Amino acid sequence: MSFVVGAGFANCDILYSGVPRLPGEGEEIFSEGLQLLLGGGMPASLVNLSRLGVESHIITFLGQDYFSQFVEGQLRRYGVSYDNLYTGQDMPVMDTYRRLKEDGCKLVFDVGWEDD
Repeated sequence: MSFVVGAGFANCDILYSGVPRLPGEGEEIFSEGLQLLLGGGMPASLVNLSRLGVESHIITFLGQDYFSQFVEGQLRRYGVSYDNLYTGQDMPVMDTYRRLKEDGCKLVFDVGWEDD
C-alpha cells in the first residue's frame, strides 16, 4: 500500500478580486470578491496525491481559530488525514506574522495587528 506523509504549515489563503489597489496600513478598501482556499505547498501536494488515490497524511499546526477550522475542514474534504502539533489557543502563525512585521514586511491581511 502506497502512502505519503508530509510536515509543514497548512494555511488559509484569502484571495481578493476586483481590488483597485493595495490598501495602506490601517486603510480599508472594497473588493468585488473574496475566496478562502487551502494554501501551502505541502498541503497542496498532499491534496493532489490524495486525488490520485495515494493515502496522504500531514503533520501541521492548527489552532482553535476560524482559519484553522477552515483548514481542518478542507483537509477532511480532500481526504488528507493530519496530526496537529500546536497546543496553544491562538492562531499558530501569529508569531510568524509578528516577526515579519518587525522585519518591515508589508502584510496586507495583518492578523497580528496590535495598536500597542
